[in-house]
Amino acid sequence: MLRFPGKAAILIAGAGLWRASTILLRRRVPDRPDPPSAYGLACEPVEFAAQDGTLLRGWWIQPPQPADGTIVIVHGHNGSMDGDTATAARLAKAGWRILMFDLRAHGRSGGHAVTFGAREYLDVLAALDWLQGTHGITAVGLLGFSMGAGVALIAAALDGRVRAVVADGAIGRIADAIVGLGRTKGIPPALMILPARAILLAASVRAGVWIPWADPLRWAGRVPCPVLFIHGVEDPFNTVAGARRLAALAPRGQLWLVAGAGHRDACRRNPETYDTRVLAFFAECLS
Repeated sequence: MLRFPGKAAILIAGAGLWRASTILLRRRVPDRPDPPSAYGLACEPVEFAAQDGTLLRGWWIQPPQPADGTIVIVHGHNGSMDGDTATAARLAKAGWRILMFDLRAHGRSGGHAVTFGAREYLDVLAALDWLQGTHGITAVGLLGFSMGAGVALIAAALDGRVRAVVADGAIGRIADAIVGLGRTKGIPPALMILPARAILLAASVRAGVWIPWADPLRWAGRVPCPVLFIHGVEDPFNTVAGARRLAALAPRGQLWLVAGAGHRDACRRNPETYDTRVLAFFAECLS
């Protein structure tokens, strides 16, 4: 005879999904403040609004020498743009204009829910509009980290002003991030797949947008410009095979596997090599 879960079990499961989806959607705690002035660079505080009205704030950094081009930095899920200022400073000192900003529900920007790209791509499109409207810039490179890498892929697929993407730590599916989190806590991936899908369903209902729509695997094949995927071999959130699949889907994709690096860790392990590869890629694509 079949037995169905009792009301108590259903309530417990529902409460668990509510709690997990709350953690997924909530505003992130900002990184420690790290302005460009700490690296001897002048910057202009900027703000602009996404198409849905969300107010976004960031920094416009001019290089100390004539600019080679413009790079927009798209940060990851946790923290804020402050976590990438050191990288931005090195790129600016190498001769590139930099626009960096906090995505919605992060740092100094507005918004109350993180949707892993399902709405954040609007933030990048607003950044492109600001660059064009304020400075007449219509060709840019995107440097995205983790969630920001996926957001960059969506923006590049939808907007021809993006001429090159560096996707550092891209994850194939957003559910993989939840599965990977379980992996870091010793939970086998097979036991995390169904809970991950249920959590994303609950989060999508609450956010009013289908979050898996933003899965990078859905978008990599639609990006017409060159894409450099950077993947740490020890990344718990995406396998080497998963990274190869993303790079293979992109019509002009290439993959740099970094031995010994974890999730979006390549720039921290060897900044000099990282900058050389990234700058050479942007120079080739944006010259």
